[in-house]
Amino acid sequence: MTQRSFTEFRAPGKLVLLGEYAVAFGYPGVVMAVDRHVTLSRAEASPETAGDDLVSFARREAAAQLGVSLDASIWRADSSSFSQAGIKLGLGSSAAVTAASVASVFSASGLDISNEIIRRKIWQVAHEAHNRFQGSSGSGIDVAAAVFGGIVCMEPSVANEAPAFFNLSLPPDLIILAAWTGGSASTPELLRAVQTFKKNSGEAFDRIVAAMAAEVEGVTKDKADAARWRLAARRYGEWMRDLGRAAGVDIVTPVMTRISEIAESCGGSAKPSGAGGGDMMLAFFPAGAGVQAFKRELPKAGGTIIGLDSDPIGVHSVPARGPGGQLP
Repeated sequence: MTQRSFTEFRAPGKLVLLGEYAVAFGYPGVVMAVDRHVTLSRAEASPETAGDDLVSFARREAAAQLGVSLDASIWRADSSSFSQAGIKLGLGSSAAVTAASVASVFSASGLDISNEIIRRKIWQVAHEAHNRFQGSSGSGIDVAAAVFGGIVCMEPSVANEAPAFFNLSLPPDLIILAAWTGGSASTPELLRAVQTFKKNSGEAFDRIVAAMAAEVEGVTKDKADAARWRLAARRYGEWMRDLGRAAGVDIVTPVMTRISEIAESCGGSAKPSGAGGGDMMLAFFPAGAGVQAFKRELPKAGGTIIGLDSDPIGVHSVPARGPGGQLP
């Protein structure tokens, strides 16, 4: 199997809008692909060169699924745009690396990686490879953002079938700002605590995740306006706080609580994006609300606005750039 040497593959990062934790237990979630990209490209092979572990693993998994052989090329993934000042922002770099790696094998096998049916297969292979590599059982919502792009609602599988994916359009008067909280989170630690709480609590856990799911369904089943999204984000953040307290961990940290208070005082709402405990928050504002006031007040809580827009494309190939950044 060969790949044209001037092809690179790119996959976007993600911000979870709604659905954290609940999506891992069979409930729907909403994720937005963002314009920070992993770029997968060929590297010069040498005796000292070895493939990136995740890249090589994902490409082998894809080749096995397709029944093809890989050539001897070495591929490297550049995820530097997922960090700022040397700190990872929690935008799903490993999911994007996996999606780009799997897509590279599909493309080299003659498959159209822009085709919706092919993309669903890419998601399946990348999701399974990502979980196996990390030794986890994640929902795959981060992989969905990397593969499909845009704003994606992932609905749970029925009878062990693949989840359903569909694109959402946000209200035109809804403004979403991404804010870095100033600290990184340990997602595995938070997930372990929640898993333990689920195992030991029974109905208390079920009540919280059912309430979370109701907020997701409230904006995906109906044509929700900006005010409804703002309310759903506030309530979801409160349920994440309650889940953390019940599980004995800070899903919503004191800094995040302060950022939420600032958003509320400015006419918006804010919630963690992802597992919480640090990393990113999202602030939701109807147009005309105090966006500028929020931006002014945010640094007082230790937060920083991160400029992110939606990526509508998902995983795709581009001509590789040569020395000096020139196209061939």
